[in-house]
Amino acid sequence: MNLQGAYTILRNNSKAAMLAAIEIYNKPQIAYRDECFSILLVNAWELLLKAVSSKNGRRIFYPKKINQPYRTLSIIDALSKAKNY
Repeated sequence: MNLQGAYTILRNNSKAAMLAAIEIYNKPQIAYRDECFSILLVNAWELLLKAVSSKNGRRIFYPKKINQPYRTLSIIDALSKAKNY
């Protein structure tokens, strides 16, 4: 398993989430659009921060615990790891 993640996949998913957020926000007939926009926007930034960490050789996963699945960094932790770059 690549514990650093794939930079290009993370970057492309970040871009897709940002474009989806903008597209949803620009459709006035969609109910719950403000909330959907916010969720997608935060997700886009989280993915971008993980992409930056990945590109610079940093892990984007927390240490593995026994009998638990792998977990990626939260947005706060991703920000603290990526802020130097």
